[in-house]
Amino acid sequence: METIKFKGNYKKLHGQTSAVLICVFTSAVIDKFTSQELIKYDTKKSDGSKYDLKYGNYYQLFFVGNFGIPFSTFRKRNKENKKYCDMLGKKFEIRVV
Repeated sequence: METIKFKGNYKKLHGQTSAVLICVFTSAVIDKFTSQELIKYDTKKSDGSKYDLKYGNYYQLFFVGNFGIPFSTFRKRNKENKKYCDMLGKKFEIRVV
């Protein structure tokens, strides 16, 4: 099983421990025009703190977790993260570090 790591316990994860990657949006952009609701959804941790999502180009990954709850996450659009484009349908362990 593959692993996807998160730098905190995000509310969007709902305590799920695994998920299947169902879609990769390859041209997501985070900038001053990005919906604040999307930023809040993506970055809010269970303890109320937030991850500082920087402006830039991203892959937006869409998953369905083991409780059947969908969620998405952003990963920088770079050579290292391009691997996600070839992992549709794969199951991932969710690891909070």
